[in-house]
Amino acid sequence: MNRPAATRIVALGIGLIGAILVGELLLRGTAQWMGQWGVRLVTWDPFATKIIPMGEYGYRPRPGSILKYANGAIAFTNGQGTRGDTVVMPKPVGRVRIVLLGGSTTHGYGVNDRETIGAAMTRLADSAFGPGRIDVVNLAYDGYDSYQERERLVADGLRLDPDIIVVNTGINDVRNARQEHLEIPGPDPRTILYRPDTERLKLERANGGPSMATYLKHWLFLARLPGVIRSGLADVAPGRRTTPVTGYPDALDYFEHNERSIDSVAASVGAPILFSVSPSALLLRDPPSATSSPSYWLADAAATQAYRNRIADRLGLVVTSRQAAGRSVKLIRPTLPADVFLDDCHLTAAGNLILARRFLDEVAPWINPHYPSESP
Repeated sequence: MNRPAATRIVALGIGLIGAILVGELLLRGTAQWMGQWGVRLVTWDPFATKIIPMGEYGYRPRPGSILKYANGAIAFTNGQGTRGDTVVMPKPVGRVRIVLLGGSTTHGYGVNDRETIGAAMTRLADSAFGPGRIDVVNLAYDGYDSYQERERLVADGLRLDPDIIVVNTGINDVRNARQEHLEIPGPDPRTILYRPDTERLKLERANGGPSMATYLKHWLFLARLPGVIRSGLADVAPGRRTTPVTGYPDALDYFEHNERSIDSVAASVGAPILFSVSPSALLLRDPPSATSSPSYWLADAAATQAYRNRIADRLGLVVTSRQAAGRSVKLIRPTLPADVFLDDCHLTAAGNLILARRFLDEVAPWINPHYPSESP
């Protein structure tokens, strides 16, 4: 290669590097003024992923990860992949173990670790039955729908040797009402949150580590930009805009199938289930025409609440049929005052305490056979 050509290549390379640096600095400098696009640029770091794959499509929180909520609350995932105290494995003789399943409302979105439903149930159980006699294990996580609840029970719940299972559910399955012709039995890949992350992580595990593309997305906002744009466009895609106001009914069948499957899994180990419909503040604090950006809302508050009610009714059918078959199952549909909600469905510490007390009261008859002389 002659010297002029080499000089041009070097100059081109320097110019390209310079352009990348300038573009990177511009993106980093303006991200704070770019609204949700800027937030996505900052948080699109693959090394900051808080989840790990579980099963075929499932996910669980990454042990040791920390979630920081917008209101300043912090959620820590312990070494067992749960929120709260670790438990002794295998379960000691005489110990009663309660497993919680659900989404962010059960995991404890927006509250600190000592303010979740699980933490409150532990304190109440210690007071009623004596310290350390009852374990409450919080297997819920942000974004879980009925399919993810079932997967978490199979992957992690059964090895805990549960005596009682509490399923607090119904919010995130409204998200699935945006999908027509769901695959039943699932899983239907369209319902899987964080699917790109879980597929990337499984591939990296198989290949022995992160790819160069992953490293680039960690280092450079520019490398994250295409994914951020795709994500933003997906939020306004025609399919999302044209979802019927009432939602597609397929999600009701999908939900019912998964909840029946959860009970079948619980029955296989002889564990009774308390099903609870996650409390809702819709129409308590919002007018019927109010809208919101979360994916678990439909057209407005009225449409979203209507679908939540339909999901609750389906859960009622599941429980009634399982009771008729001789299963020890219950259903409650708690209502709470508006002032114990952080938003339309997530609870304050006070709200979590109310729900924890209700849960413990409902499962007490299943606990008392272990301690016949004691009651809450």
